[in-house]
Amino acid sequence: MQKNRVKDPFQLRMNSYRVLLTRGRDATVVFIPDLNELKETWNYLQSCGFKVLKAAKEVPTSYELQIISYRDASDEMFKTALPIIAELAAGPLRDGMSTRSLNASQELDWVKVPAQYVATNRYVVKINGQSMEPTLKDGDLVVFEYHRRPRKDGQVVVVAVNEFGIGSGGEIGSAVKRLREESERWVFCSDNPEYKKFSIMKDESNYPILGVAVYNLTQEKGI
Repeated sequence: MQKNRVKDPFQLRMNSYRVLLTRGRDATVVFIPDLNELKETWNYLQSCGFKVLKAAKEVPTSYELQIISYRDASDEMFKTALPIIAELAAGPLRDGMSTRSLNASQELDWVKVPAQYVATNRYVVKINGQSMEPTLKDGDLVVFEYHRRPRKDGQVVVVAVNEFGIGSGGEIGSAVKRLREESERWVFCSDNPEYKKFSIMKDESNYPILGVAVYNLTQEKGI
């Protein structure tokens, strides 16, 4: 069995590091973790002439809203763009729907949407009013997913009910609200405490909504 011929293991390690450091043709970057036990190494390398790299400027990752026409959206519909089907009050109920169908309409504007938030059952609503502040602000463009019944309590939804109940003579209105479910009622709340909530009996509306909020395009965050 051949004996170990290494006379100086430390020198061998030093030579290995020297080879590694000289392999960089343009430059070599040495990373020193921010640990107390490595402060001495950090200071020594700087004394040898190592320069500290400054952090690079962050590359902007913000999403730029792009509103496009029906014609320009023809190849992007429900792939990278969704239709803006309504401008709804974050306040009193009213009919702000431009359409009640997700079928492509030549009268609708479309908006570019990050691919992960696009689906054939999704659409965009423009917020009008302050009742859902601070969650949603006036003018925000929000992606909703079509559902007729809430998926869970507390979701932000597109309301589609008559505020005064069936048989009251009023028209079906829409708004963006936060839905709370009670045993016998649907309760529609505003995030802004200055606005009142209202409710309807469940037996008057089995399907009280037209969609659930998924993503705020303007604020670039989920809901």
